[in-house]
Amino acid sequence: MARKNITYHRLNLIGQDDSSETFSNLNSLLNYIQNKETTDRKFNIPQSEKFMYLKEVRQTSDNLLRLLFVSAKHSYSAPLINSVNLESRPNPKTMTEGERVKTHVVIKYDNLDVYVLLESGGLNLKLSTILKYLNYFASNYTRETNNPINLFEGSIIPRNDFIEVLNDMERVLSAEFIMKKQVLGDDFLKLSNRMEEVVDKVKVKITATRNHSIKDTVQDVFAHLNGNRREIVSLRVRGRMPNNDESLIDTNVIIKKNYVEVEQNPNTGEFITEMMFEEIERLTLQL
Repeated sequence: MARKNITYHRLNLIGQDDSSETFSNLNSLLNYIQNKETTDRKFNIPQSEKFMYLKEVRQTSDNLLRLLFVSAKHSYSAPLINSVNLESRPNPKTMTEGERVKTHVVIKYDNLDVYVLLESGGLNLKLSTILKYLNYFASNYTRETNNPINLFEGSIIPRNDFIEVLNDMERVLSAEFIMKKQVLGDDFLKLSNRMEEVVDKVKVKITATRNHSIKDTVQDVFAHLNGNRREIVSLRVRGRMPNNDESLIDTNVIIKKNYVEVEQNPNTGEFITEMMFEEIERLTLQL
């Protein structure tokens, strides 16, 4: 048995918070991808020498999906070195080949959220890369059919102790949070017709006045991050503890994660796929 980290995320359609609509659109997109020949599912990861494809999709219940992605890095075939005697030999890989890396994903849908539990660490695919893959094929789907599909975006689920550390701070001095650009078009700023050239996300920084704290304000921001309206994507907070030590907490670092213990193939070192999915699905029972 070996231990593997699993991180928790949310998935939604850009500009929408309807979980049923997100799950329905995702199913349509996955069916579209699965109906393609395997070679047509390939996606070259931008600014990388890696490629990936969706190998398998399985729905194990009305609200659970298993996704298996495969990726590899090509254009590198240096000689192999033996870990025992340090002798080297030519690498049989061609420059178009790479070692297979499997990334296991379980998606759970309920009335409020679409959760993504992602095998993480090492060479595994990040959620941002998987979103690029899905949105690439979503754009193709829209071009090829008369049934347009919205693009997807994801957000992290912070660890429970983020708010505990925040509450332990004597004073909160400053906070930076990343928001979706759509908030610029709300009733407060009314810039909805002037955002074409604005990047997808906007950084906002708030600072406490001298000898004061913005803890209550930051708690409200965190509630938005963790609630149903997710205009806020991430949050970084600087403050002082009761002993006057400075503390810095970041939701991108304090991301909710768990681990599973799974057997590995003794010949390849890969995790056993069926066992990995079973263990990740057990974690969904806690959601």
